[in-house]
Amino acid sequence: MKLYPKKFDQVAAEIVNLLTEDGDIEIEAPNREEVVQDIVAIMNEYLSAESRLREEVSDLMAQKGIPSTEFGRVKRILMEERGLKSGDEGIEWLIDQILQSFMVGSHVEEVYAEDRLMKRKILTIFKKHFDIEEKLDKEVRSKLKNIKEGTPTWDIEYKKVLRQTQKRWGLI
Repeated sequence: MKLYPKKFDQVAAEIVNLLTEDGDIEIEAPNREEVVQDIVAIMNEYLSAESRLREEVSDLMAQKGIPSTEFGRVKRILMEERGLKSGDEGIEWLIDQILQSFMVGSHVEEVYAEDRLMKRKILTIFKKHFDIEEKLDKEVRSKLKNIKEGTPTWDIEYKKVLRQTQKRWGLI
């Protein structure tokens, strides 16, 4: 699941709306936007940490002369050392951070629902907005039927059409 920062405000607002409408959390009207911005900040920090880690991995690999094919392995090692998560575990960690912000922040008046129930609801919203790679790929491939896959032309056109599609879908 890839996170798209352009969707963060919308996703955070949906989380707040769903959890308040379902009676899972209580937020005073003036604090509603603050809770949304707290969620956005958590998502932004997660992406920033992930980006910093990728840069560190690249620098480390360049310093030690490690081939680029080892990027994933080196990244996993550094992530384990630092207690960072990625993929599905990263999304779960992110959701846990959002739930913790409800407990320790001053903007949520009361939390009524169990964490596991709210996690499921938040994950549904995340999947709706961020679990779209297969749909993107399918649409892009449908537009490249006349180009042979695996060729340099196909690779260039795939990236170009993918970017256009992401823009059209409001992802970037």
